[in-house]
Amino acid sequence: MSGWDEAAANAWLEDMNAGHGEALICLARYFGGIADPLVVEATGLNRDELHLRVDGHGLSCTLAVPWPEPARTLEDVRRMVVDMTREARRGAREEGLLPDGDAC
Repeated sequence: MSGWDEAAANAWLEDMNAGHGEALICLARYFGGIADPLVVEATGLNRDELHLRVDGHGLSCTLAVPWPEPARTLEDVRRMVVDMTREARRGAREEGLLPDGDAC
């Protein structure tokens, strides 16, 4: 993908998996419709989507979560993940699935 190199994208994926598991769970729940994932790992990304491996309660699948707009740079990806995670948390609260202050 133009706008960043593969090494930078792989480093971003590693960072997401190492320190942002809660955000990945939020994305899988809200945008992927996975009710109760136990483990979510970011496995890839491209201009159009983020790829997640989701495991839990007898479920094992790969999920493609589309970006709201095409990503031109890795900074676009970072911004969209932050915005999408906020949207997922807000949506879960509005649906009564998540009390204020709780994680996804």
